[in-house]
Order: sequence, then C-alpha cells, then structure tokens
Amino acid sequence: MQQYKVAGYVRLSKEDKIKDQSNSITNQKAIINFFIKNSNEFELIDFYIDDGYSGTTFDRPEFKRMIKDITEDKVNTIIVKDLSRFGRNHIEADNYIENFLPGYNVRIISINDNIDTLKLPKSNAYIEIPLRNFWITEYYNESKKRWVLVDADNQLGDTRIDFDLNDIPRNEFLFGAEAFLNLRNNKIQKQELLYASDPVTVGLPAAIRVLFYDFHCLMNDEIIFDFVPRYVLEKNFELNEEELKELDELAELMLFPDNNFEKLCNIWETNLKYRIMSGGLN
Repeated sequence: MQQYKVAGYVRLSKEDKIKDQSNSITNQKAIINFFIKNSNEFELIDFYIDDGYSGTTFDRPEFKRMIKDITEDKVNTIIVKDLSRFGRNHIEADNYIENFLPGYNVRIISINDNIDTLKLPKSNAYIEIPLRNFWITEYYNESKKRWVLVDADNQLGDTRIDFDLNDIPRNEFLFGAEAFLNLRNNKIQKQELLYASDPVTVGLPAAIRVLFYDFHCLMNDEIIFDFVPRYVLEKNFELNEEELKELDELAELMLFPDNNFEKLCNIWETNLKYRIMSGGLN
C-alpha cells in the first residue's frame, strides 16, 4: 500500500476565534489526527498552522510553506477539517484544487465534506468549496404557522449555498435524534459527526451530546453546550447496549417532539440520570 506523506493544514481567522469554537486550532488538529490514526496509509509530516489569517487571501505564511514543501516533494497529501479551512476565495481556491495541486499529483482530503480527490472520478474533478459552521436556532413563526430554522449569527453570508440562512430547509439539517439514530443504524459514518467540544467529540459520543442538548432545550432547561449527563461522562461515553437502547427510545420520541411531548415529559420526570449534568463549569 502506498504511504501518503501528509500535510495537515489548519487555519483560524481572527473572526473565527471569537465566534466559532468548533474551528479552534485544537479541534482542527484533533480531527485530522483522529482521521490519520484510523488509517495505515498516512504519514503525518507536519502541521501547517495559519492562526489569525483570513481564508479570503492565500498570502499566508504556513500555506506558502506547505506549497513549497509540495514542490520539493516533501508532502503529497493535504488533509483539512473542511475546505473552508483551505480557503474562502473561491476563484483562487479552485485554481489550486483544479490546476496547481493536480500538477504535483497531490491528494486532497476534506474530512467533514467527505471529499477525497483520490476517490473522485476524473469526470468529477471540480470540487465545490462548501462553507458551513451553522449555529442553528429554531423558532415558531406565527404567520407561517410552522417552525423555522435560522443560522443565528448569519456567518455564512459569503457562501454559494442555494437556500436562505433565515429559513433553512429541513433536509439541510440534522437534529440530535436523527444523528444518533443514523449512527446506530449505520446510515452515516462516525467521522461525519463532530461536536464542538474541546477536544472535539467524534461519532456516537457527539450524537449523544447533541441528543441530550436538544432534550434539555425541549424541556425548557437549556444547558451549556459542553454539558452531558454525569453517568455518561463517568463512563467516558462507553455505554452498554441496554443503555444505548434506552437512548434509542428517547431519540425515536425526539424525532416527533410535538406528537410525543407527553411521553418525553414523563421521561424527564422519572429518569433523573438524564437530568444530572456535568460539564466545563461543574
């Protein structure tokens, strides 16, 4: 098997430092390290870290060092958390991805976007640069008589998405219950689900975090995003099958909270282990 020499590229703008913990330097490195450790085809040569640099320019010192190492054949693979870390200037990013890097046979992997240029058919060489990182809020719109999903801080205004951030289509978003059940039923892979804790939580533990966050919000007990039931934390998220089946039942009910609200309230009142929380401030 070919050994790929990896450049782990990490970028954080000054704005991201203030607004988005999920994109912290620590989290990006953790995600890349986790990905590499789960495969025997990669050798991490170095991390290239541009801390405090905007993605709208490619005049970044560590990006330039990475490109230099590529031209000197020190690395032949770039791995990023997502393509927005690579760059937000679409024209220049596209030029690197479609023209410059293929000229050096460089493999590009974007973990969150599930993109690997080695696995793309030649006819599908173009890669859309998806820019994400939603901080989602839901409210009931009386005039529309329905629940509306919005990106609370509208930080994605520069993207080429084809929907309104103030009315996000339901199929563009996963609630905690869906994420948990999709993982349990092998409909998504664990590396596709990440939670913005520090260090980042990946896979089923991430789904458990989101499931309980949604459950507590529904019960009008909004919690700090880093909190989780104490019994889960004490087991380091390694729940037995009986405990996971309990969460299956909770998640099934959470899929349709309006229809199942009475049952969910009963769980809230009777299953106290779901309510005793631990987290960053405990």
